[in-house]
Amino acid sequence: MNPDDTPPVDPESLYRQATERLRHGADSEILSELESAVARFPGHPGLALRHADALHLEGRLAEAAGAYRRVIGLDGTCYESWYGLGSV
Repeated sequence: MNPDDTPPVDPESLYRQATERLRHGADSEILSELESAVARFPGHPGLALRHADALHLEGRLAEAAGAYRRVIGLDGTCYESWYGLGSV
């Protein structure tokens, strides 16, 4: 969270926050937040990637594969999504 405990409202801040939090693993809270962020900013490949990563970390591999494919559809040059898809 931000220092004042209010969630960031722009997609780049959400992306940076999610990246930092996922370094410590996924949990139901970050997964829920990323689901909301992806719904709010459906065209943001970074948020979609972090959502896929969270699903992957939670062991929800079939869902993660679909989410990685979604990222590839948004940005086919995102090597992390190709790598993630190959990993699941």
